[in-house]
Amino acid sequence: QDGVTIKTYTITVTRAVAGAPSISSISSTSNSSAAVIVWTTDIVASSQVEYGLSDAYSASTTESDTGTRVLNHSVTLSDLPSCTAYHYRVYSKSESLAQAVSSDRSFVTSGCTGSASVITSIVTLISVSSGGSVSGANSLGRNVTITVPSAFTSTSSQVTFEIKEIGAAAFSAAAGTPSGLTLLGVPYNLSAYIGATSTITTFDKSLLITLPYDPTTLGTVPASSLSMKKYDIGAGWTSLTGCSTDTSLHTVSCETSGFSDFAIFGQTPAPVVVAPTPSSGGGGGSPPPLPAPAVITATTTASTTPSLPNCPRGFICSVKVATTTPKTCNVAYKAFDTDMSIGMSGAAVTSLQQLLGKLNFSIAASTGNFGPLTVQSVTLYRKARGISEASLVGPLTRAALNIDLAASLCGTSTTTTTTSTPGSVVKPILKTTITKPTSFPRDLTFGSVGEDVRALQVYLNNHDFIVATSGEGSPGHEVLTFGNKTKAALIKFQKANGISATGYFGPITRKAVRVL
Repeated sequence: QDGVTIKTYTITVTRAVAGAPSISSISSTSNSSAAVIVWTTDIVASSQVEYGLSDAYSASTTESDTGTRVLNHSVTLSDLPSCTAYHYRVYSKSESLAQAVSSDRSFVTSGCTGSASVITSIVTLISVSSGGSVSGANSLGRNVTITVPSAFTSTSSQVTFEIKEIGAAAFSAAAGTPSGLTLLGVPYNLSAYIGATSTITTFDKSLLITLPYDPTTLGTVPASSLSMKKYDIGAGWTSLTGCSTDTSLHTVSCETSGFSDFAIFGQTPAPVVVAPTPSSGGGGGSPPPLPAPAVITATTTASTTPSLPNCPRGFICSVKVATTTPKTCNVAYKAFDTDMSIGMSGAAVTSLQQLLGKLNFSIAASTGNFGPLTVQSVTLYRKARGISEASLVGPLTRAALNIDLAASLCGTSTTTTTTSTPGSVVKPILKTTITKPTSFPRDLTFGSVGEDVRALQVYLNNHDFIVATSGEGSPGHEVLTFGNKTKAALIKFQKANGISATGYFGPITRKAVRVL
């Protein structure tokens, strides 16, 4: 009609699809520092990825595709460390905000040495305040372990440790092998992380790594020659310290304050020509005599007297210095001919304990069981003799023990003197003695400080409840502070004397110290 305007409007109504989307076709591609996660949904939805070093996850991306939801999803994870195994799962929300979550998936960033593949991965979250251990089986079913002390870093309150067994062929092709050695078993990459992407490569305290070896693959390689080494790109292979080989558990353990790649190596011995020994004839079960008289000599002290560090105030300290003179003898004896380590038992261990007692590297008793006290005594003996080898009692240690055994059986002439004048002393390590106090004036506990703490440490060390084998708290180096090492040694003393093992130096323990 005249004067009437007609307008037409088009109205579009979008209906939110009820229900959660269905997720499918999940996949990942990764390089040394990033990964791309893709998937599809049956209805338009948003995109998000949760990821971490385990299926507990510790990081997530920001939810994307929320303005315009999509059917085909792609999310990039960036700033990832190389040679790291990750877990992830994907999230999608429909327009009605109904959410779907996928099952756990995994990927590994590239960048392992030699582009080696990751065969197995073991992951554990460790509290810095308490420490702990990371342990799991490799592809051959043998356990790999990292023992982590408390307060090993000041950068975080908790750290995730990852043990990765990596392909030996690709790794060896890139890293090579130390001269004269053979790779035994498989190499490992060890890593530590704060959160999902930050790494720690060095620690405030040493960690203990225990790697297994397969004894059936040693061939002519003696177990006593096994060693663990660390590989760093650019620096190559380096030897580790604080190592020991357990031939019963078939493991090598070493200390390290930094992470990278680690592996066990062995040395194939050169042929040894053994001269024939004339037959002595006759029967009987006694050991054969030495083929010729053995001349046993020992280094004697010069005109010096030993120093006496850290003598507690109020005590009279002295050091016994034994000097020996050469003597010729012909004696039959059973030599130490087998490597020994913790956990072993038998007549050889008893003989070892008895000899260490004679040499003043004494243990509490000759039990025939190779336990922690025997480890401490052997460690002191090896340090005194300047011996360093993988096995606790390996070929070098046995050779020294056999010389000392022959000397003890020959009955070398010995002169003992006592002095308290400062000076120097020759090996072996000699024990500090003190005039025992009639009483300790107060109770002592963790954190106590004073001369009586040092006196307690001296007492424990002299009664073979060793506070420390070296450094602060070790024999001759006792300190004023009651710390964890003092507490641990006191607990051993209390257990040995039927006292409640609390590590508290109270009236009952003080009375026991006065009586002993």
